[in-house]
Amino acid sequence: MTTNSIRFRLTALYSSTLIFSLAILFVSFFWVTQRELYNHTDATLQSHSARIITILTQNQFQLDTQMSSQLLSDVFNETPGMLVLITNNQGDVLTISQKITGAEKIALPLFNRTKDSNNPVFVNQAVGAMDMRFILSPVSVNGSVRDIVMVGHPIDVIQQSLVALYGSLTLVFLSFVIPTIVGGYMLAGSALRPVAEISREMEEINSENLKRRVRNPQTHDEIENLTHTFNSMLDRLEESFTRERQFIGDVAHELKTPLTTLKTEIEVTLSRRRTDHEYKKVMTELLIDTNHLSGTLTNILDLAWSKTYSYENMKDTVNISAVIRELTEIAQKLVYGKGVSIKSQVEQGLIVRGKKDKLFRAILNIVDNAIKYSKSNGIVSIKLRQQENQAVVRVKDTGRGISKADLPHIFDRFYRGSKTDKTLGSGLGLSIAQAVIISCGGTIDIESTLGKGTTITIIFPLELTTS
Repeated sequence: MTTNSIRFRLTALYSSTLIFSLAILFVSFFWVTQRELYNHTDATLQSHSARIITILTQNQFQLDTQMSSQLLSDVFNETPGMLVLITNNQGDVLTISQKITGAEKIALPLFNRTKDSNNPVFVNQAVGAMDMRFILSPVSVNGSVRDIVMVGHPIDVIQQSLVALYGSLTLVFLSFVIPTIVGGYMLAGSALRPVAEISREMEEINSENLKRRVRNPQTHDEIENLTHTFNSMLDRLEESFTRERQFIGDVAHELKTPLTTLKTEIEVTLSRRRTDHEYKKVMTELLIDTNHLSGTLTNILDLAWSKTYSYENMKDTVNISAVIRELTEIAQKLVYGKGVSIKSQVEQGLIVRGKKDKLFRAILNIVDNAIKYSKSNGIVSIKLRQQENQAVVRVKDTGRGISKADLPHIFDRFYRGSKTDKTLGSGLGLSIAQAVIISCGGTIDIESTLGKGTTITIIFPLELTTS
């Protein structure tokens, strides 16, 4: 297991979280126990200190050596081991309950802890080899501190108990560390097992077996959602691969036919000597086939371009009003001699995002289709208008219309409908138009009634308008 693996990181996370929680629990337990033991001792110290202060603050009471010895004997004869020192407000020892060498050395650090405070202070301090807890209580007379009462209680038993408790808690804590790490490792492995199985299954899926799917672990959690996501992605990949294989086959077919025609015509022409007129006729036919082949290749390149650009990374803008005006002029030439009239209504100054030449050919494909499938004396209407923050292009014809069976497939590549056998075309025009329009952030919608005509509506988000 490497340190970069998810299992290692999950193990570290589980273990550190539990170990940290245990540490907080044990530290809190130790602190609470310590406080409880000290609180009991502090209550005793406060009680004795209060008795002494009460006597010292009686009216007309003056402390002398004989009285202090009798006072301390009366107060503490029932509590062996307690130590009492009384100092003046300069830190000089006035009396002490036990004969101890160097009483001043004991009293001075205690006095320094309370000389700037008017409230009782609790401190721990060693007296010889004994640990003691003191309460340092100022004695105030007429608003000023006259004496300091220092009452100490042995805490050797408490300290020993706390040391033993600390050792026990440390031992228990350490005994939890290894099981916690092992448990975290096993838990991480159990949690990641479905992910590892999904990974193994995904590695076995390639372009040759895209129909295979990842087994659903039935865990009813995020792992199952991940499985659904992978399978949905595989569905899209399979659909994409199938579409691309069909596209390659269709392109090969579309290119093979004109190339075969060109080859046959050239071979026939070269099979014997021809007159200039016959050569000219053959060259004219070859030019027609070459133009058809060139148009097919251009359409394929446009389709490939539309797949590599998206609205988000498209930076160019185009005056769609100028494009529609130019298309209208071309449409007037396309209908010459066909008995079809062109009507246009173009709002000026509308700017959209996109490549001018791509948009021009995309919409031209739509206009060209409208003209091709219009009846004699038919009308093709081309309109552009602003609708809120959108540019709306609408191309409407009064032609033969599209059947309900053909309508869902009208944007499919190389699809030419059931009644277009006599109309020239590669079947890529509307596919390219849709792809280019979508890459420019637009939408395209088609409505058609068989025998009455077709209306195609294109909507682009406006970039800005010009006056």
